[in-house]
Amino acid sequence: MHPRLAGATALGALLVLATGCGTLGNGTAGRAAPALQARAAAATVKAAGTIDVHGTGLVQGTPDLLEVNVGVSTTADSAKDALERANQESGQVITTLKTAGVAVADIQTRNFSIFPSFDDKRKRFTYSVANTVNAKLRDLLKAGAILDDVASSAGNDIRIEGVSFSFADNSSLLAAARTDAVRQARRQAEQLARGAGVKLGPVKSMTEDSSGLPTVFATMQGLRADASASPVPIEPGSESLTVAVHVVYTIAK
Repeated sequence: MHPRLAGATALGALLVLATGCGTLGNGTAGRAAPALQARAAAATVKAAGTIDVHGTGLVQGTPDLLEVNVGVSTTADSAKDALERANQESGQVITTLKTAGVAVADIQTRNFSIFPSFDDKRKRFTYSVANTVNAKLRDLLKAGAILDDVASSAGNDIRIEGVSFSFADNSSLLAAARTDAVRQARRQAEQLARGAGVKLGPVKSMTEDSSGLPTVFATMQGLRADASASPVPIEPGSESLTVAVHVVYTIAK
């Protein structure tokens, strides 16, 4: 047979065999058909594109809660004497806070320690006691006067280690920040879709990453009872809260 005729005959036989594979229910080719279909389906899923975007919502508000760490630090020749004076003065601090209207639930002991230290000049050991109480002041108009009274209640052993502002309830701020973040992500996705010449589809997934309100410290280390004749000035200023979202959109067919 002529070589060209032989090649054509062989090609025709292969085409017939390939066509018949789809109709063989019990043969090897019949079992291979579902696998081919699965691969085709997987390719279709991968071909369905998505647009990933990030949005950040930022809101500001005036803090309405002040947290302050009030401590006493005493030193004596014996641990007993240092402890007794610290207990007395810490009790005075707590009584002053309660008298000023601070709720019992808003007063919490945060730190207590007793430790020895060697005095190089006097060549002997002394003992120190530190007791720190955290208080939440919810009336910022009275906060300065309360701090002044607290500072006077324990004499020169008082320590106001710092204050921080926050929000008693930030749910409304969070809601506004979430709305802003999602809208920003949507606008970004629409811009990308227009630039790519495709239509934006529905949301495939959405996740949130909220950051708490940043804490601003107004440090007043070692504030003494006679440090000021007037109440401590308190200015809450404004604080920011941010919410970040990651949104995945599908591309419409």
